[in-house]
Amino acid sequence: MLDGSNAPLVLFAGGSGITPVVSLLKTTLATTERSVTLLYANRDAGSVIFAEELARLERAHAGRLRVVHRLDEAHGLLDEDAVRALASEQRDASFYLCGPAPFMALVERVLVAARVPEERVRVERFVFTPHANDAPPPAPDGAEMPEFVEVILEGKQHRVPYVQGKTLLQTARDAGLDAPYSCEEGFCGCCASNLLEGRVVMAADDALSAEEQRRGMILACQSRPVTRRCVFRFAETV
Repeated sequence: MLDGSNAPLVLFAGGSGITPVVSLLKTTLATTERSVTLLYANRDAGSVIFAEELARLERAHAGRLRVVHRLDEAHGLLDEDAVRALASEQRDASFYLCGPAPFMALVERVLVAARVPEERVRVERFVFTPHANDAPPPAPDGAEMPEFVEVILEGKQHRVPYVQGKTLLQTARDAGLDAPYSCEEGFCGCCASNLLEGRVVMAADDALSAEEQRRGMILACQSRPVTRRCVFRFAETV
């Protein structure tokens, strides 16, 4: 909910966290004269939700709205320096946050260190229902469980044992591999992978576009194999 002050707004959104944030942004622009800065973090340009709408709003409200896209692929993962730089520009702003837990923890940590008053920081947290890590989705008819899965990480292929019920990310980490991941909720996309052989079922796929899924991309933290052979490659290693 929008606060009642006239202070500028600084919005931090990560991945699917843009959904409530963009609603707040449009309400602000339509009902107030407040200026708005949005930092929107995603894995890459193809992961940006509402890209055209945000561009249209920025054009329509030139001088009031600034959208800063932060792409892991181009700029690296969002870090404290980037958050601190934006916060220091708007010391009297109201701050709103929504995104994966690690993303919000980072932003909150920086704002607390910058001594932003608690009442000027508002957090919209995702509420998750039980998903892959707690209640695996039903396997399709004819599903088979592999004894091993093959994981390609940093150019090296690893054949690791598979335990029924575990995700591909859990399987890789259990084998001691330093696999990329962050939220483990299917929102951040850090564990996005290319499925090279076999089939999987995913409990959540929010971080992937329909086109990415068509090309065979999966989220390792949400995927369980349902064929005797499964080979996948973490996308960050491509």
